[in-house]
Amino acid sequence: MAMSLPVFVVVLVLTAMLGAAQVTPASWRQPNITKPLAERVRLAGAALDTAIDRLGIDGYFITDDATGTAGDLYAQMALFDMATNQSKYETALGQYFKIVLQSGVNFSNSGLTHPFISDSLAFGNAAAYAYVAYDKNPIFLQYAVDSWWWGREHTLSTQDISAGKFPGMNFTLVKVCQNATMAGGTFQNNDPKNSLVEGYASGYFLVLSALLAEATSDPVYLQAATESSTFIQTQLTNVQKIVQADITADAKSSPCSVISDTDPTQSGLMLEGLAILSSFTKNASTQNLLNELLLAVIPNTGWQGENGIVSTDSGGGDMNLLRGLGAVYSRNTTTPELQRYVGDYIAVQFNAVVDFATSNGTDIYGDSWTGPPSANFSGLNQTDALGALISALYLQNDCTSTLSPSAPSPTILASLVPTPLSHHGRSKIGVIVGGTIGGVVALGIIAAAFWLWLRQRRERPPPVVPSALLYEPFPGATPSPFIPSTSTPITSTPSSPSAPGAPSPLFRLGIKPEEPQNPPRSPQMRSIAVSAGDGNGVRFDGPDIEQTGAVIRTSDLPTERLVRLLNERLQGRAWDEEDTPPGYPVTDSTRSST
Repeated sequence: MAMSLPVFVVVLVLTAMLGAAQVTPASWRQPNITKPLAERVRLAGAALDTAIDRLGIDGYFITDDATGTAGDLYAQMALFDMATNQSKYETALGQYFKIVLQSGVNFSNSGLTHPFISDSLAFGNAAAYAYVAYDKNPIFLQYAVDSWWWGREHTLSTQDISAGKFPGMNFTLVKVCQNATMAGGTFQNNDPKNSLVEGYASGYFLVLSALLAEATSDPVYLQAATESSTFIQTQLTNVQKIVQADITADAKSSPCSVISDTDPTQSGLMLEGLAILSSFTKNASTQNLLNELLLAVIPNTGWQGENGIVSTDSGGGDMNLLRGLGAVYSRNTTTPELQRYVGDYIAVQFNAVVDFATSNGTDIYGDSWTGPPSANFSGLNQTDALGALISALYLQNDCTSTLSPSAPSPTILASLVPTPLSHHGRSKIGVIVGGTIGGVVALGIIAAAFWLWLRQRRERPPPVVPSALLYEPFPGATPSPFIPSTSTPITSTPSSPSAPGAPSPLFRLGIKPEEPQNPPRSPQMRSIAVSAGDGNGVRFDGPDIEQTGAVIRTSDLPTERLVRLLNERLQGRAWDEEDTPPGYPVTDSTRSST
């Protein structure tokens, strides 16, 4: 079906707008990678080792109250080994998981009265990544599955919503918010009075479910991931497509109230989960949702200035945002234009972290990615910086380097094969010129499309009517250019379908959808008339087709059939199989021969 002009123009405009949204702003600081890959591997490895040295005997950071920060570090250890095709941290991770499990079942710290669900799930995510990184070591899978069940016990199901209550919670559940179900949301903690369903916890559960669905092909995990992503999209995403913090599930106390804090962490977790789902499900809706979120998150001014460097309300960077973008880039789940756009943004953060967040030789990274650096170690600050350092391992530049023998050449596991794009030769002038040319080209395409559409309307020929079989629906109607069926011997009268006063071809045909395209023909034909024009159209009128005026071509008839019909016409009666051929006139020559 042809696309109408308005729809075509809208598609072109939206395409041009989408392309413009993916152009790297000229104001971004250093959207390209100049450090050799070997140097980036060294920086990330040194930052990891510095963080590991600050872990306590219980497996948590000494300097941070949030236990989940250690879980994020464990995930970064596995992600580093995945990016560099190593197993450097496999043994250490196995030991740390065992130590942390001594503090609480399923990584739930028993020392806390109401531990945050997201903190426990951070360790589950790390275990799932370790399972992929280290040749599917079953112990890591078991850790991940146990953590998933802990999260599932604190996530709303359709049965919970129907019942209007949740085990262990002392309030009535609201069933619908924003005209959608609350199923798929994960509570902030296990406090019986806390009705907050959290974007942070829901995001971690989404990522864990997606990782397990990919690793095991179990539909239970895929269903959970789908419900979590749907909940985040319908309940926590604002009109700018940014994921918000929390929503209340208490039907009697401020139901459906959304906390509008738009920290990039929630959006980063959503990016990570959608990137994983999109890479193995190939679902178009998931892909579209991921693209929309990318185009909302990357240019968002709520957590960055014109230079493009992430700076949250607290003044620091954000690990989850960069980890989500790293998942998008490494899995190559977007269009080439968006892939490059994401790579540029990661490069901006990497360069900022290296240039402004650390002092040379310390391998300690501060809170602010715009500086000044701090000599005081913080597990949270260090893991935030590692989000940028590890994501940048997937980027390419034009520097050639040879890694040291202790660091194998970085490659990507088969499940995470990226298609890196070169970032060479980009400059602010090039971006501006490219954007301008792209806009002019888009306008030119629209103008050309409009001109072609008008021209086609003026030059469009009348509909082509097949002449092999025509029929008319009205008794007595005589379709031009055919002569009346009452005409006597074969005649030919010039006529034109487009002659003044002649009905249109479609009207002459009288084609209606409910009528058969091949009406039955009468076995007995009473008259023949040859169409004017090419002499090939033959009209047959018989008892059964007086009202249809069937017309066929003589070229379609066998010679025997045509001779028989001509004889019927000349003799005024139907051919009889018993008839003998007509006699020949007797002449003197014939008599003498006999």
